[in-house]
Amino acid sequence: MKRFLSLGIVLAALTTLGASAQAGHGFGWSGGHAHSNHGFHGTYVPQVYNYPTYHQTWHNTSHYDYHPGGFQRHGNHAHYVPGHVDLHRTGHFDGHLHN
Repeated sequence: MKRFLSLGIVLAALTTLGASAQAGHGFGWSGGHAHSNHGFHGTYVPQVYNYPTYHQTWHNTSHYDYHPGGFQRHGNHAHYVPGHVDLHRTGHFDGHLHN
């Protein structure tokens, strides 16, 4: 078990040293041979990523309610309340993804 742990530490150190050498001088250690990024061969193909976007849309569900007139009890007598319209301002957001 100690041998595997020691081997892991050595490999991690070599990988770190190789990455810093590659970043600083253009050379890096990889699997026992050196790579140079001074020469460029082949073509560059950029990667295009389409991430979905999240949109929220407001749905206005405001509406009018009609209440007909009628009599309402008040103590030992009644009052007539005329018909009227109430506006209820309501709504909600719906969220959905777009590509």
